[in-house]
Amino acid sequence: MTPLGANHDISSFDCGAPELTRWLGQAHTAQERDTARVFVVADEHHRVLAYSALVVGSTSPRSLPSRARGGLSADIPMVLLGRLAVDQAHQRSGLGDLMLIDAVRRAIEVRERAGTRLLAAHPRDELARRWYEHKGLASTTDGRLCYLRLRDAAPPREPDTR
Repeated sequence: MTPLGANHDISSFDCGAPELTRWLGQAHTAQERDTARVFVVADEHHRVLAYSALVVGSTSPRSLPSRARGGLSADIPMVLLGRLAVDQAHQRSGLGDLMLIDAVRRAIEVRERAGTRLLAAHPRDELARRWYEHKGLASTTDGRLCYLRLRDAAPPREPDTR
């Protein structure tokens, strides 16, 4: 997992979701403007196979159950997994799991250095919501946010790719 750099080839990336594929073309600008940090897995030719984008933010405590709120009445600080996508040719290979594990690790690092309560994601559809839930993230009652309370996060393990 490395930060997206000028040497990475994004031209052939296609995850099957047009909005996520298009966004990768804007990722360098997002990094330059400090609105996201983008991390990639690339092959030996620097072609991007998967990417994730992390941002910091907050969410209203009203959307979360009491355990996630922790008694806080103000907005809850979080690391938002703003994008996670895997090229169609590499889906179901474990790369999505690796990207999520990396996001959890990075969110834990933020929590240790600056203080944040959650890693969260806005699933783009029902399938994505179920995937996040299967990976251990809880979902708000309206399903619009999946989250992991970082205090409860065990150091993630690498997926079994045997």
